[in-house]
Amino acid sequence: EVLKGIEPVQKRPGMYTDTTNPNHLVQELIDNSVDEAISGYCNEIIITFHADNKISVEDDGSGMPVDTHPKHKVPGVEVIMTNLHSGAKFSEKNYKYSGGLHGVGVSVVNALSESLDLKIIRDGDNKEYSMSFANGTISRKLSSRKKTIEKKHGTLVSFNANPKYFDSIDLNIKDILSLIKAKSILQPRLKLTVIDEKYGAGVVEFFHDGNLQDYLIEATKDEYIPKKTYYGKIDLDVYAMEWSTIWLSEISEPLQESYVNLIPTSLGGTHVNSFRSAMVDAMRDFCSRRNLLPKNLKLSPEDIWKNASYIISFKMSNPQFSGQTKGKLQSNNISSSLTSQLKDKFEIWLNKHSETGDLIAAIAIKNAQNRVASSNLESKKNTNRSILLPSRLSDCTLKDINITELFLVEGDSAGGSAKQARDRSCQAILPLRGKILNTWELSSEKIIESKEVKD
Repeated sequence: EVLKGIEPVQKRPGMYTDTTNPNHLVQELIDNSVDEAISGYCNEIIITFHADNKISVEDDGSGMPVDTHPKHKVPGVEVIMTNLHSGAKFSEKNYKYSGGLHGVGVSVVNALSESLDLKIIRDGDNKEYSMSFANGTISRKLSSRKKTIEKKHGTLVSFNANPKYFDSIDLNIKDILSLIKAKSILQPRLKLTVIDEKYGAGVVEFFHDGNLQDYLIEATKDEYIPKKTYYGKIDLDVYAMEWSTIWLSEISEPLQESYVNLIPTSLGGTHVNSFRSAMVDAMRDFCSRRNLLPKNLKLSPEDIWKNASYIISFKMSNPQFSGQTKGKLQSNNISSSLTSQLKDKFEIWLNKHSETGDLIAAIAIKNAQNRVASSNLESKKNTNRSILLPSRLSDCTLKDINITELFLVEGDSAGGSAKQARDRSCQAILPLRGKILNTWELSSEKIIESKEVKD
């Protein structure tokens, strides 16, 4: 069976969206409008939740293409709405940074909607175009009329989610509002207006002209350091990153948010892992230089990370996500470069703010001491268990499984090299058997002569 067009989405909706509610469908449309803003085409987005369950997203971007596609011989908007993996964001020609990477988002919205209506105005065109769909198929072909409004360009998408694909068609309005607020902060001077006729939020406007420092401070109610946050930027040809970080004096519920091209990455990924690794390495070096660590105490990533509140905005061309919901960035090719850049930035900041660095180190050391005490208590409970370690194992000196690592290497030769390079305190090496003769590589004559094989 060969599924065509948007049939795969209707057959397996869970592969393309979160079927708990239509939140992700709304996010896909907002992301498309935000992509217009990132590229400088859009200044305002209006999101409306109608009383009859219809949802509308309108922007003043460049407008969906309405001219005839040279290959498919139908309007460009029809190709976009009825085919997966179609769009203008596969190259960097028009959009350097964008969230619409798979050419799937708006076609998924169309596939999972009972009805969907489009209104499009293109720059320099005195016409307003409209088109309608029902259950993913065209119900009214693209038509045009003379423009009756002053608006120069933009797109309006209105849809009713199909209840058969979702557990509930009611949105989680709190999450949507939180997402929209974050978009306004991550993209300064972009105005986002929510008109809520169903859930009781009324009319809410979001407009932000500051930076991530303001957002993080506003969202934090507990005591924290530093007062102006650890804030920084990286801007290269391949990627750009902006971040703001604070450390809470006491562990409560730190705010930890990350975004890639303004899309929330709730599961983190490459950008968060690099940020975390860089922070840990820089802090370890800082503590070592200033002799802050008690004897035999080693900082783990969680010791430094546990009290940290942060917001990370990462932008890159052609990012690789773990799936269509884009919860995790998996662009591992930039990991080493990004970690190195971030470590240098944090080291410079720590050296310039050594007093604050000492306070952050004190929080991390306190966490490490509590972790060790807890680990020792746990090990006392397990003293009756006898553990027989392999004779080939070169063990490490620390016993805390939160920071110790085991490296499996092939053969004693690789084992010797690994032992020379390891950190003896927390890295154990176990050489496995080296070159093993595979009996299937023997010639047929030798196999016949072998009694074991004969038997």
